[in-house]
Amino acid sequence: MKDIRVLYVEDSARNREDLKALLPGTLGDDYRISLDCEESFENAAKKSRDYHLLILDLYQGPATEGGVNLGERVFEEIKASVFCPIVFYSGNVLSVKDMRSRVIGVVRKGEDNELEVLKSEILRLIKNGIPTLREKVHVAIDEEFRRFFWETIQKRNDIFKADEEDFSLGYLLLRNFADALSKDYIKAILEDSSIMDDKVHPMEFYIYPMEKAREFECGEIVIHKENRDVFVILTPSCDFIKRKGKKRKAEHVLLAKTVLFTSTSEYKSLVDINNQIAENDKRIGELVREAKATEELRAKREELEQTKGKKISSFKQLVNSGSSDRFFFLPGTPFIEDRVIDFQDKLTVSYESLFNDFERLAKLDNPYAQSMISSFIRYYNRIGFPDIDVDFIIGRLGL
Repeated sequence: MKDIRVLYVEDSARNREDLKALLPGTLGDDYRISLDCEESFENAAKKSRDYHLLILDLYQGPATEGGVNLGERVFEEIKASVFCPIVFYSGNVLSVKDMRSRVIGVVRKGEDNELEVLKSEILRLIKNGIPTLREKVHVAIDEEFRRFFWETIQKRNDIFKADEEDFSLGYLLLRNFADALSKDYIKAILEDSSIMDDKVHPMEFYIYPMEKAREFECGEIVIHKENRDVFVILTPSCDFIKRKGKKRKAEHVLLAKTVLFTSTSEYKSLVDINNQIAENDKRIGELVREAKATEELRAKREELEQTKGKKISSFKQLVNSGSSDRFFFLPGTPFIEDRVIDFQDKLTVSYESLFNDFERLAKLDNPYAQSMISSFIRYYNRIGFPDIDVDFIIGRLGL
């Protein structure tokens, strides 16, 4: 059972007392809610640091047009200082109804089953583990500080000498912490059993969003502003660096185009065979109802299933980027659809065009960016020759 601390900001004493009597307790099968109340909007932003979630009234006094909307002012203060998921809970939610998201809930007081709707919104926001993530990360950082300085730096004071001025320890610590964020560590922090130890989660592929002030890099995913085509940068990152007194090497940038996975022949053929199986099963069902023989159709179904197995094998090879070095699969996430890089479909643009005509979406993280470039290099470095006459060899050996 996970304990979730909630702060309710509401200037009406009656509303505070009503919710205090009804909300605390178990929520779903895994959560236990504790509720504190605050009548002052001015204290809400500062106090929100100590809670997993904030229920925020919008209006001081009556929730009518022209009323004093202090809730949104508090929201802006919170955004500027701390992260805390929020449920806007007011009699008038017109100004915030479009804000509903993965970290914001909206509930109108007075609607049908109001309390159940509020509980449902709270449960929706806490089920993804985001409200407690900040706390867990703080605990993890504290543990890393303890272990690094007491169990490494202090124990090795023969290397890290007391009287030497060395300002690299902080850098070393942070690099060590970044390296410590292994899949097992992340899985433990998120408490997510769906993360498989031997499989790659799609979110592992990307760095998102891209910091716009940073220079372009190899493996970065960009979108053409006009036609919305999606490309991946193949030019080495070092060519983008503008060294003092020298020109940037990347006057022209090489891009590889991506296509939607649903447009590939592997995907379409698998959809087609599934449709054939469904149509065959429908016909079998019709004949069974008519008490007619279905042996031929059942045999056809077995044949279709065998064909489907082969197509699934090709499908899996493409997803695992193993069908050919020509293709590299990009798994879908909320910010990018399932896509495939085709190294035969390339485009060269000027650096100025890349800067002006493309939007920066995300970047392939390592080792996936490195693997993508390796596939590209293998594809264009391959050397082939005509097939050997195997029949001649077999005949010569008398086989």
